[in-house]
Amino acid sequence: MNILIIGEFSSFAKHLKAGFEALGHRVAITFNGDGWKKLKPDGLDILYGVKGYKIMGIPIRGLGLLAVPQENRRIQRSLDRIFPNGPDLIVCINYKFLSSNSFQAGVTIKYIKKCLARGAKLIMSECGASMAGNYFRKEWFDSHGYPNLKTKEKRYSFLLRSSDVIIPTVYHYYEQLMAYAEYHPFDVSKVTRSIPLPITIDNNAHINRIENRKVVVFHGVIRPIEKGTPFIKEAMDRLQAEMPERVECFCLGGMPYDEYVKLFDRVDILIDQAYFNGWGMNATIGAMKGKCVMVSCGPENAENMGIPEIPFVQIGPDSEQIYQTLKALVLNPERIDAIKEKSREFAVNHCETSHIAQRYLECVGLANKA
Repeated sequence: MNILIIGEFSSFAKHLKAGFEALGHRVAITFNGDGWKKLKPDGLDILYGVKGYKIMGIPIRGLGLLAVPQENRRIQRSLDRIFPNGPDLIVCINYKFLSSNSFQAGVTIKYIKKCLARGAKLIMSECGASMAGNYFRKEWFDSHGYPNLKTKEKRYSFLLRSSDVIIPTVYHYYEQLMAYAEYHPFDVSKVTRSIPLPITIDNNAHINRIENRKVVVFHGVIRPIEKGTPFIKEAMDRLQAEMPERVECFCLGGMPYDEYVKLFDRVDILIDQAYFNGWGMNATIGAMKGKCVMVSCGPENAENMGIPEIPFVQIGPDSEQIYQTLKALVLNPERIDAIKEKSREFAVNHCETSHIAQRYLECVGLANKA
């Protein structure tokens, strides 16, 4: 079966593609590299992007838009070459990777409509940075420097209307969709229970037990205000100052994806984020690598997903709560090691790529199609 994945967030598409390929399908991703993460294309993937224009070495804002129509034509030619009869399944990671006019880079809505008319199925992923989130948490966005966010958008509305199913990746996004539908109605029967983000299992991953050494605590800095980094860093700094002989805390960000993942090898506790009810690819990678993950994941996630237990340590946007939770772990390294084991089991049993890909296919009735 031919599958097109539109867009990429933090290797979500990369791992989902690996799952579909493990099931014997032919897959291409269209994406822009995901900014500074510098994710690379593989196989049939289509990497696109528009560079800004300079005049006498000075960047001229907005002129890069002039190159978008040409780049979109290149994307279209590549799609026609890869899928001469169109894909059987389209998975859209986020509406921002679609194009509804000549100056938006991405796969055109016109192309998707053409594929749907041929019989293709469309899955919409709800995994963040959407109209539902902006609307559902508007006060939060306003107070954190994100004013005047739209609550309706042509591409997002198209996905809500045209998708066969809508799959949230955590409970928080499921909750957002339900709330959004109260004000901008759509067919909520298309919304499935949350399905965890996929991860490729590294069979060589080793759980490094804490014996006669410091506990290593790491927080990756990505969109710090949105992730609650100020609360996390305050707690880490406080613990580091209080217990330098027992803990090593450090924060880093802005690294290419491949470098970032390598950092995980020496980490015991990964602190992901303090806002929202769920987790992202960062925590998923940490779980797969057998880390103790601290993240804002409440019990609603396990209930919504139908999973008996999610072994993440819950935190919130409160530096004192994060500090006390972190301190309790550092003082009980054997508990950290036990959580590491459970994290690894969770990733293997519930997040493995082909398992997640199979669930996506089941949602649109394509599980048995070759």
